[in-house]
Amino acid sequence: MSSHWNPGIPYFHLPGSHSINFRLNGIYPVFFEHYFGSTYYFIDVQNWRFIFLDTSKTYLPLTQRRWLRYRLKECKQEGKRAVIFTHCPPMAAEQGIAHSLTQGSTDALARIVSDYDVAAIFAAHIHKTFNYVWNEIPVHVVALNDATWTDNQPAEYLNVSVSKGQIEVKSVKIFKTSKRRL
Repeated sequence: MSSHWNPGIPYFHLPGSHSINFRLNGIYPVFFEHYFGSTYYFIDVQNWRFIFLDTSKTYLPLTQRRWLRYRLKECKQEGKRAVIFTHCPPMAAEQGIAHSLTQGSTDALARIVSDYDVAAIFAAHIHKTFNYVWNEIPVHVVALNDATWTDNQPAEYLNVSVSKGQIEVKSVKIFKTSKRRL
């Protein structure tokens, strides 16, 4: 990956469930942090706060819950809108979303975000691209991998634009051009 790394472009990262290599027990999160930095963090851009959570083990640890509540409280005080990025999306069993955060973490996340202005949640983990609404927050789940990319099913990524107090999300489809595996 380092041969393609452009230091002039900011990269924002999250560990996924495949970032945990159980054969190399004890390496995660040290290995991930060595190359990418903290596994959860935030960045502020104008009136927006982009919050990146580490849910690679399908739950939201207590330390991150406290940290998230504090960061969202800051947003409210500073008049910022928040966007949350997480590997595992919140559970919404009534909508068929069960391959997700655990129920306990989903409930805790609901309690935390209920008092704050969260414009959207972006997630992965499910190996499909789709949207749903959870606790009145749009959730955008995206997958871009060869397991879900077939000749009949294009892969997708999301083009996200933020401007002032609005967020716009557009799906961009990518069609295979050859039979070779990625």
